[in-house]
Amino acid sequence: MTDIVIVVLGVVVAAACFVVTVLLYKNSRLELANRYMTSSLEAAAAFQRSLMQEQPPEIVGSEISWLYEPCDELAGDAFGAYKLNGQQVIVYQLDVTGHGVKAALLAVNLLRLLNPNNPDNIVLDSKTKLPNPPAKVVGELNRRFQITPESNQFFTMIYGLFNPESRSLVYVNAAHSSPVILSSNTRMLNGDSDLPVGVVDQTDFTEREIILDEKQSLVIYSDGITEAMREIDGELYGEDRFVTFLNKLESDSSAKRIMRELRTEIRRWCGKAGFNDDLSALILKCN
Repeated sequence: MTDIVIVVLGVVVAAACFVVTVLLYKNSRLELANRYMTSSLEAAAAFQRSLMQEQPPEIVGSEISWLYEPCDELAGDAFGAYKLNGQQVIVYQLDVTGHGVKAALLAVNLLRLLNPNNPDNIVLDSKTKLPNPPAKVVGELNRRFQITPESNQFFTMIYGLFNPESRSLVYVNAAHSSPVILSSNTRMLNGDSDLPVGVVDQTDFTEREIILDEKQSLVIYSDGITEAMREIDGELYGEDRFVTFLNKLESDSSAKRIMRELRTEIRRWCGKAGFNDDLSALILKCN
């Protein structure tokens, strides 16, 4: 009987060792796969960041700054500001639906097309090298990136041309968050906007114009700011609270400081839970 018990115990131990070995092997493979996935996402995120500007352009009489906080490694938000040869400045901010790799792939394509230093850009006329009107640029994006059942993707955006001398911004708002004029009487530019980019083919996009006064700023942003959720109860930050916060800032604050304080404010609101969406904003400040 003792011999039988020993044999049975031996079989059980051997089986247990085999199971442990298999589990360790599977766990090691799983860990290896996780490491590979993590490194791939980090590489993709680094590539996406490399397509974005490190510093805003220097503009006589004006300042530009921005904030960027993706909620995951990869982001569907993108923005840019480029000074052109004629001293005009391209400014844009966009938000692709969804999160993660799928949204980031589209955002990367858009970053390339909206960079005037890229030979394949659509912001400059291919012959004259003069800037295309905002409605033409957004219309071309709408033509190229129509929504399909497979992708189910579209994006909102504000795209404009700023003239520092006249402080005029001619822009298109394709269903993006309403811009905010930051001044002694901070207000949101509520009004008509066009459809999102990619939703309907043959859409006409309307150009609008803002002329900023001295000491005024224009803030464009993604809905990750106004829809940021408070940790304790899930309440959204909201447009009214956003305008109130901006209105409390000192009028002589630099563009960089305003973005820094906005980042701190949204982090405080979200708490330890962090952001539930990509967070980005761009400010154009006239001095």
